[in-house]
Amino acid sequence: MKKTVISLVALVLALPMEARTRRAWTHAVSADPVVLTAEPIPDGVNAALRVMSQLRAAAQQKKSQSIRYNGSGRAVLIPAAGSVRGGNGTFFRSDITFVNWNDGPQTVMIMWMPNGASAPEVFKTSIPGDRPPFTIQDFVGATLGRTGLGALFFVPITATNVPDIDDAAVDVFSRIWTLQPNATGTVSQPFPGVDPDNLTGEYEAFILGLRQDASYRTNVGIVNLNSYPLDFVITVFPEAAAAGTKLQEIAVTVPPLSMIQRGLDPTKLYDTPVNIAVNVDEDVADDGQSWAAYASSTDNTTGDGWVSIAARDYGDDELDFIGLSHKQTKRDDK
Repeated sequence: MKKTVISLVALVLALPMEARTRRAWTHAVSADPVVLTAEPIPDGVNAALRVMSQLRAAAQQKKSQSIRYNGSGRAVLIPAAGSVRGGNGTFFRSDITFVNWNDGPQTVMIMWMPNGASAPEVFKTSIPGDRPPFTIQDFVGATLGRTGLGALFFVPITATNVPDIDDAAVDVFSRIWTLQPNATGTVSQPFPGVDPDNLTGEYEAFILGLRQDASYRTNVGIVNLNSYPLDFVITVFPEAAAAGTKLQEIAVTVPPLSMIQRGLDPTKLYDTPVNIAVNVDEDVADDGQSWAAYASSTDNTTGDGWVSIAARDYGDDELDFIGLSHKQTKRDDK
């Protein structure tokens, strides 16, 4: 198997440069600031559902190919963004950095999925090419004209609202920040873009390295990228010797194309760092569900914190050491 992989890599590297998609890595220097405008897409929810279906079909096709074509268009999920008042005197805004590696402009569909809402709002914008990366400050408030917390999903599209999988080359990064309470500086948390297929087909994921005590608070967020609702159970586990003990459980239903963020019980504080398992109810999933999850711990005094993205690194049998009883019977039966 290893020899086969090495042979395939060598074959790809041996392709002449003309056979690869060219990218404009050396951009013309421009001092002009970029102002993005977001235009609502008519019948946006149905357009978004069609795009999600097309993206999923393209991903399955690429997985079935022995050699993948060199397409670098990126569908990117930012699990949490906003222009929103937080706890203890904070107000968080998301600065989004964009880059279009191609020479020409790229149309991008934007799904804004407000926290707890049942339907997204769908926009499109044009990302200029042939210029360095640029940052839009307070993207949710300034460009979308929205307030509150939500998730952002960026998909390069063509003029007919079809995913531009072959030729697009857009990257996105997000920093969510606030002025530090009772101080003159700022504190922030990075939200790098997440592959929307990160947890496709998975029934559980694990979030590491969090704090829920007198000094820190923790929030957990889940994004549902499907056309149907998904039920989840969020389970908190301690570190150290009692790693199999369930500290608290939260059941949550996430509507289609939406996100929900929940704080851990503020009356329950722990003297050990905590980790979180997120489980999908198999009765409402179909082995092709697409979702993402994250958690963030925030300092109650300064507003500083960190983000941990849910990962699928372990299978059910490997997760037995933390006491999970969930079994993927649907998938095991197949």
